[in-house]
Amino acid sequence: MAMIAAFELPDARSNSRQSAELWDTIEPRHREHLEIQWAQALTELLAQMPADHREESAHWNWPDKLDRSDGIIGRQAYIIECGGMTQAVMLVDLNKTSRFPATRGESIVYVDYLQTAPWNWKRDCQPHPQFRGLGTMMLQVAIQLSLELDFDGRVGLHSLPQSEDFYRARGMKDFWRDPDYDCLVYFEMTAIQATSLPNRGDL
Repeated sequence: MAMIAAFELPDARSNSRQSAELWDTIEPRHREHLEIQWAQALTELLAQMPADHREESAHWNWPDKLDRSDGIIGRQAYIIECGGMTQAVMLVDLNKTSRFPATRGESIVYVDYLQTAPWNWKRDCQPHPQFRGLGTMMLQVAIQLSLELDFDGRVGLHSLPQSEDFYRARGMKDFWRDPDYDCLVYFEMTAIQATSLPNRGDL
């Protein structure tokens, strides 16, 4: 497993298109990006935010998450790299099943974690992020994986409160606040929804 796709991303800051790559393996440089450049950029971004603002994914430690998933059957990481830097990362679990009544118990691609680089977040103190739409792209990767595995495009996840509207805008069905998962809302995308993923808003 290695680089599996090449494409271009519009760079809002340079008003140009940049060559990008999708990877299904984590190279040493990706770990370095997550551990050093992402952490530094997050610290700088949080310093610009109001003291009472809570960035819900700020505590995520990607090197640790990747280490704990390494070698576990059914766990897979994906990276979008552009401009020599990791721009988005997603960790999926293929061991989960559907909660949708019509397909309950059938296999899904479960998105365990999905995050874009801090400089790609749109916030009041950062109104012009560099790359947009990466969250939607990663969802499309999860859907494509689901199709390739004959899961019919089914994708599920638990969402942080700040991201709930993002997943609703993509047509995912929200079920309930899961008491067994920090009371986060569980979302699932059915096979029909997966074929018409809307591209409204960005993560």
